[in-house]
Amino acid sequence: MIAIAICLAGFFAGNVFAQAKYTVTVINSIGGSGDYEVGELVYIIAKTQEPFQFKNWTTPSAGVNFDVETDEITFFEMPASVVDKVA
Repeated sequence: MIAIAICLAGFFAGNVFAQAKYTVTVINSIGGSGDYEVGELVYIIAKTQEPFQFKNWTTPSAGVNFDVETDEITFFEMPASVVDKVA
């Protein structure tokens, strides 16, 4: 019985329950693209080019709520899905 308890403890202590990561693709930004776990904060900084001015962040992906979508520097909490083409 003791051996079983030790085996189970090792099983649960391992990386068996690692959270899945989802990909974020950001364009016109400094950083932000990469793989994130659900609930992780994704920070993005707009990269504007003359003669354009930054207006707001947009994405067709569901579940993305920007902290302040009109700020050049903002963040969002990673949803349980791929986040595509944040711009």
